[in-house]
Amino acid sequence: MSKFKSKLINLTMLGLVLGQLCSCRGIQKGLIFNLLAPKGGDGLTFVTYADDSKHVSFKSSKDVYNAFFSTEYEAIIFDIDKGLDIIGKYHLPYKLARVNTYGNCYLLGLNKDAAKVKKQLSSLSNIISYNYGEGVLRGTKEDNYGIQNKIFNYDFGSLGDNNLIDLAFSDLEDEYQYLLTASEEEVDYCILPEPYASRLIKENSSYSLMMSLVSEYKSKISSSGISDSGYSHFPQTGFFVSSSWDEETNNDKKDHITNFFESYDNMTTSLERSNGSRVVEYLDSAVKNKTFDPKDYFGNDNESLYTCLNGSENPNGVNALGFCSYPVDLESYYVNTAKIGLRVLNSSLVSSCFSKYYNNVGS
Repeated sequence: MSKFKSKLINLTMLGLVLGQLCSCRGIQKGLIFNLLAPKGGDGLTFVTYADDSKHVSFKSSKDVYNAFFSTEYEAIIFDIDKGLDIIGKYHLPYKLARVNTYGNCYLLGLNKDAAKVKKQLSSLSNIISYNYGEGVLRGTKEDNYGIQNKIFNYDFGSLGDNNLIDLAFSDLEDEYQYLLTASEEEVDYCILPEPYASRLIKENSSYSLMMSLVSEYKSKISSSGISDSGYSHFPQTGFFVSSSWDEETNNDKKDHITNFFESYDNMTTSLERSNGSRVVEYLDSAVKNKTFDPKDYFGNDNESLYTCLNGSENPNGVNALGFCSYPVDLESYYVNTAKIGLRVLNSSLVSSCFSKYYNNVGS
């Protein structure tokens, strides 16, 4: 056989091997559908694709809320209760595929003593929070406020007011900017998730951490007579996908969906169980190659994000951002918490709310 023929055969075989590799399930070159997350830590599960500005967007909570009423995005991270509510109310073409985060909720005080917070906190306190996408709210009915504020009202309902929140911003960045320069006449306490809580304390030393709302919630759940097993955290953000994914017949699209979930689950596991080590690699690469600024997408710079993710450095401990890689039995959660007066979901939760990709308990 001539050298020319030998090289030709080798190149042909190489081409066939590469062709087979590229067509194998599990190999994904890039996204073919659009993803959306609110700016802040919740979107870190999308970090693998954050440099793909054509398919991945990080926007204000108001923009994310409005995106449910269009078909531009096939995958959206949003407040889990609000997402389920508007999908049911308006018959929107989305379904829940994952609980993205749970229990990332902290109470900060402006020139307050954490040891005295339960004595000092009252219905007269000026309490500032956020509401995920419904515009600035002042003293409106509690149903509009979102899970973190309902949990706060539940934790401190003994103060005699069914809504203790005085002002709730639509977007976390807006709340952060307001708090940064607010006076003691304007703010007593505020509710923030990580990484915004750490960012505010770093930028304005007059603020300090009072408590995690999860710790107070756990205490109240335990004293209610319901076992806290499975209810020791409250679902906070959900990962919603187009309902068309359940009926997809195109094998290439199905492969992309499957591979996307593998990437998403790997990132969530890293965030929850290993201080986000894999996520840190992507953030380092982004800064080094100048593909995107983590602060623009995730609410804090790299150094501060590392501190938030590292359980040995963050005073809130491991997984302070509350990422959830385990299956969650949402139906039981909503039924049992309603029994103790915590009505976090305004609409009925039915099986059609869940995507076939939802990683339910026992699935």
